[in-house]
Amino acid sequence: MNAAPEIQDFPGRDTLSDDATATAFVQFGASDDSHQVILLTDSSSPLETTVTIRRTNATPFYNETVTLSTEAYAVYEFRQYSEFVIEISTAQHSDTKDVDANLIDCNDSHQFIQLVEDGTIEEATESTMMGCL
Repeated sequence: MNAAPEIQDFPGRDTLSDDATATAFVQFGASDDSHQVILLTDSSSPLETTVTIRRTNATPFYNETVTLSTEAYAVYEFRQYSEFVIEISTAQHSDTKDVDANLIDCNDSHQFIQLVEDGTIEEATESTMMGCL
């Protein structure tokens, strides 16, 4: 299993403290190909967040509650080629986000989902998009 990503520069990075750590790191599947989804918030107060993961058009296979803050983020690493859906729920937020199977490949890719204090959710995806050999 890979380690949680070292937080350097990405959308929403300025909301995390320099000492922020992964409160959760969960891997699904075991192939060499992967895609990481990183949940974070700009809230300095703890934000209880329920995360439910399922394959598209299937029943959930994973559910947990994590506490996010500017000190803690969560990482979900997908290592099985499939379409996934992540359901995110807090007292102020409720949304679903798709994980595109095409991102689960040899490229280095991350999907950043930021829960903003005003109740909105911002999302950005980054990939090296290099050809796989």
